[in-house]
Amino acid sequence: YCAHEIYRYLSPRAGEGHFLRTYEGAGKPVPSFQGIPVACSTADWESDPDALIDRIWDSLNRDNRVSLFLRTVDLRSGEREDRIRNALE
Repeated sequence: YCAHEIYRYLSPRAGEGHFLRTYEGAGKPVPSFQGIPVACSTADWESDPDALIDRIWDSLNRDNRVSLFLRTVDLRSGEREDRIRNALE
C-alpha cells in the first residue's frame, strides 16, 4: 500500500519555490518528512537555476543525500526546465 500526495500550485508567484524533502531532522533511523512542502524564496536565483541546485545540494547532509530534483517554470511562457542531482554521479 502506498499513499501519494499531490500538490498543485494554481497561482504560482515569481521568486517562490516549494521544498519537499525525504527526511526530517536527525535520528537513528532518520525520521521521514511529514507535512506540506515548505515555501522558500528563489528570488535571488531566478537567473541561475544551476547555482540554486548547487546551493541546495551543498546544504544537505552528505551522509543522507540521495538525489535532488529542481524544476524551474517561466511564468510567462510556461516553459519548464528540470535538473537532477544524484549522489552516485
